[in-house]
Amino acid sequence: MKTLIQITLILLTILGSNAFSHAELTSSAPKKNEQITSAPDKLVLEFNKPVRLLKVELFDQAGKPIALNFKVSSEPKQRFELTINEIKHGDYTVKWVALGGDTHKMSGKFAFHFRPQTKPTDKEPEHQH
Repeated sequence: MKTLIQITLILLTILGSNAFSHAELTSSAPKKNEQITSAPDKLVLEFNKPVRLLKVELFDQAGKPIALNFKVSSEPKQRFELTINEIKHGDYTVKWVALGGDTHKMSGKFAFHFRPQTKPTDKEPEHQH
């Protein structure tokens, strides 16, 4: 009987720690510290568990906010897609706040870098003689 209780306690400890672990951001697009060459039309945040996204902000390198189509989520989800208005060459920071299923409030931030490629000209410049 004592062995059965010990095994049960060990299993509850192992399984319980996973069941009560907090949600976390598992991926994003653009990715953390990614250098992109074409302007993104959306920001994607993916979590390992459903969360209610309470706040998402995008800032340029001067700290100026960039408009997003964000609305507080009423239902928990694992994936969120937000439209990004046109952005210019530079560094950007995403800040987010979410509420996990265990009512744990969490937040994070990450940066990405937009460096558009210069388009080569189709035509060589004419030389004057």
